[in-house]
Amino acid sequence: VALMFNNLIQASITTTPQDGELSVLFRPAHLPALLFVTLIASLLTACSSSDSTDTPGGLDTLPSNTTCLASVFEGGIVSGSLKLERSYAKLSLPPMTAMTMRPGDSTRWYVADRNGRIWWFDATNDNTTQLNLALDISSSVDAAGEGGFLDIAFHPDFASNGYIYVHYTATGPNSTTPLITHIARFTTNNGGDSFDPASEFTVLTVNQPYTNHNGGKIGFGKDGYLYIGLGDGGSGGDPQNHAQNTNDLLGAMLRIDVDSGSPYAIPADNPFASGGGRAEIYAWGLRNPWRWSFDQLTDALWLGDVGQSSWEEVDIIVNGGNYGWRCYEGTQPY
Repeated sequence: VALMFNNLIQASITTTPQDGELSVLFRPAHLPALLFVTLIASLLTACSSSDSTDTPGGLDTLPSNTTCLASVFEGGIVSGSLKLERSYAKLSLPPMTAMTMRPGDSTRWYVADRNGRIWWFDATNDNTTQLNLALDISSSVDAAGEGGFLDIAFHPDFASNGYIYVHYTATGPNSTTPLITHIARFTTNNGGDSFDPASEFTVLTVNQPYTNHNGGKIGFGKDGYLYIGLGDGGSGGDPQNHAQNTNDLLGAMLRIDVDSGSPYAIPADNPFASGGGRAEIYAWGLRNPWRWSFDQLTDALWLGDVGQSSWEEVDIIVNGGNYGWRCYEGTQPY
């Protein structure tokens, strides 16, 4: 399991493959000491959302972790317990935001280039020097601030439909909307050697009021739905209170059905599928969910939410959960 956070923090992550549990050591942003931060699954309370009848969401207790390995690393890394080795040392890579493989195929790595390109290379050859260009939409991508080409996700049935989904930011119309988030689909007709730029199909766009906190990762769950992590819109401290406004897609984890509807349908069990908020929302109260992943054994959604200034947060995301930002940073009132 690898949770990727932005450069606000440093983290050492270990996993126990038998139970998929996670231990994390964090250096909270701007704090000099190395602290052990327990996994923050949710907040017990949160301040008001856009609907005054809403009850606080999220988990009531921390998840059980009977095989936690964090104590092994408290106070520093034990000599010989962790080793980093460079792979593909002869390969010159672009400014990467993500790497992934085609479903069921471990022979290629696909790389998301922040400037607006997808590259692939031979995963079986550690001495490879060749990067192959699969898609170039750099003329459409604006990488201002924390924007750019942020992630790629292959459709689970990629072998039959040739679909890849991407998350990127484009230039907005004015200073109050400097960027626009695009979730789009591209198609290949040669198995993924290349994707046709002209095949772009726009799934979703979201106006961004600032150039930071754009979220990042997108991915498919075992339920077949596309999950999209969006940040709170940026600046600092969520000045427009996007994350607690359930009539707004910012500061939320979205879940949509890209195999139905046009351009998508809403899963029937999304918390606001029948009203009371934006139907795309799966969970909210997030600051900047840059990276997250599904547990391969339990299918739990583990998410790294970038903190404001004092605390970083790891959440287990559940349907209808409110994770507290901007009212709370971690478990502390903000």
